[in-house]
Amino acid sequence: MDSKTLENIMEITSLFEFHNALGKFKECTEPVSYFDQFKSSIENWAAEFEENFDEDTMDYLHEIEAFAVKKFEEMGWLLEETRVEKKRTATDSAFVILTVVSESKYGSDLVTSLHPSLEEAEKEAERLKDKYEKEFETTYFNYQVSVISTSDLETVMEGKASNDAPLPLTAGTLRMLSEGENIPQLEAFLEGRPDDQFLDLLNRDDYIATVLWSKADIETALEEKGYPVTEDNVNAVINSGMLKCLGDCTDGDWEVIYQTIDAFACKYNTFTILSSLKQRYLMLEALYGTAWADSIVEGAMKAGAFLYSSIDSEYALEKNLSNSLDFFLESGLDKDLLEEWKSDYSLYTRKKYGNKSFNEIENPNFIEELLEKAISLIPEVNDEGPFALSIYDLNDELVYFNSEEEMSSFARNYAIAHATAYKASGGSFEELWSI
Repeated sequence: MDSKTLENIMEITSLFEFHNALGKFKECTEPVSYFDQFKSSIENWAAEFEENFDEDTMDYLHEIEAFAVKKFEEMGWLLEETRVEKKRTATDSAFVILTVVSESKYGSDLVTSLHPSLEEAEKEAERLKDKYEKEFETTYFNYQVSVISTSDLETVMEGKASNDAPLPLTAGTLRMLSEGENIPQLEAFLEGRPDDQFLDLLNRDDYIATVLWSKADIETALEEKGYPVTEDNVNAVINSGMLKCLGDCTDGDWEVIYQTIDAFACKYNTFTILSSLKQRYLMLEALYGTAWADSIVEGAMKAGAFLYSSIDSEYALEKNLSNSLDFFLESGLDKDLLEEWKSDYSLYTRKKYGNKSFNEIENPNFIEELLEKAISLIPEVNDEGPFALSIYDLNDELVYFNSEEEMSSFARNYAIAHATAYKASGGSFEELWSI
């Protein structure tokens, strides 16, 4: 891609963002967003403009804006103008659109973002440049900034009710939206904040845990250490740069996560996949007949037979096999009917197996083969153990253990959905619990 085409891409992208920010686009009702449509078209548009542009006789900025607007109209994005826009003044404050174009061995990328100042846009551009150079081996990187005046954004706000234009998340936006409402917490939050201050809203419910430090914490620490609690001392501590690590996740924090994973997380859902494979096989059997279902499974098994060396590799084999069976099911069944079958096994088992419950239907041979192999690869299993877990979906297959603790751990680590636990007692089994 030559430099002129890249320049055109950046200029047209700025115009796209400018029109979008001013609410000049209709609400998108298509399955593909305007921005995704734009990204798939921009390179061709840039080349088309360059092919027809004569720099000796034409004004570049005027021509490319007219060209872009024409393309937006052809795509059906533009609203008919329904209001008089405010005139810009020399004293208008402004927001800045940053447009970045980058090429690397992974392909080309286009990024746009909105910033409250030229300085912040430049900083973000430098950060992205470093990121692309380090992570994506960028071969070309360039950026451009475009200015949107505050009055233009106010025009958007005034037209919000009529065309649902996008608003920037600023203190001014929240003030406008909450005008006339009695929200004391919001009023306290916005107090003293300028209208053009961009906000980074944090909802603690979206996170597992949060730790937030404030100026008040520094003041408390100064007082506890016997230092004067002054604005100079507070600012000196905050601006030292030494406190940035308080936002880092330490090795100790990760260790807490790792220990919790070991205690509660499912390691493999091998037996859930086996149950799902049994279900898919029975569907194929009802759809195409036993011989054809067997031939599908046999071919898929041969293709992945080399994967039988560990529980990890069997898990991969099962997932691949599941994908293969899904392909044949989706080819032979209407999507809605397939969903009905998945929710009611009797719809596809009644013809051959009558009124048998799912657990009463014998496992197909390939399921028995995979099940035996999976169990043999689990070190906690002991065929002579006094504790047994009956796995409902797999024809009540019994898996034996030396202790109830090992049995419970197995059920958790392998995400067993439906099972009953037993303990050998006087020549018979005593039921302990069910899941």
